[in-house]
Amino acid sequence: MIVFVAANRLNELIELLEKIVLDNSDHRHLQNLLILTAIEVDRTRVIEYINRLNNYDAPNIANTAITSELYEEAFAIFKKFKDNVSAILVLIVHIKNLDRAYEFAVRCNQRAVWALLMMKAIDSFIKADEEVKPEMFEKVMDAAKKEISWKDIFCLFFSSWVNLISGLEVR
Repeated sequence: MIVFVAANRLNELIELLEKIVLDNSDHRHLQNLLILTAIEVDRTRVIEYINRLNNYDAPNIANTAITSELYEEAFAIFKKFKDNVSAILVLIVHIKNLDRAYEFAVRCNQRAVWALLMMKAIDSFIKADEEVKPEMFEKVMDAAKKEISWKDIFCLFFSSWVNLISGLEVR
């Protein structure tokens, strides 16, 4: 590898690794090297490798993808390896898409995932306009006290939040 880097021939390294890894190798280090090299050299190949390969260091590769601002790729890794808490964090913190986060929470239906989504929604709700909030906040809190499902609480909370922000004036 050092020879390829020194000669600035990383594309050739990817092609060589593809021939070795994609055709017949389950070698963890080679799979890691292929994905990490693609992150540096040709980002368009990363998602293909993530989907095709199964024996790479998923948490480290996903965190490298996040550091390299490849958020969709990081989400795909966490989702593939069923690290749903990390997956929803990528959707909330990096991709910033609460609609997708909600859909993901519905699909995986795990308490920790719902809790993270609720925390983000509550944070947004608290930062909203003070004049409209009290009655909506009371509705959500009353529902939470009734021991209904995380999904039901979130739906009520999210609809209250959407009503709140849609009624605000743009300043």
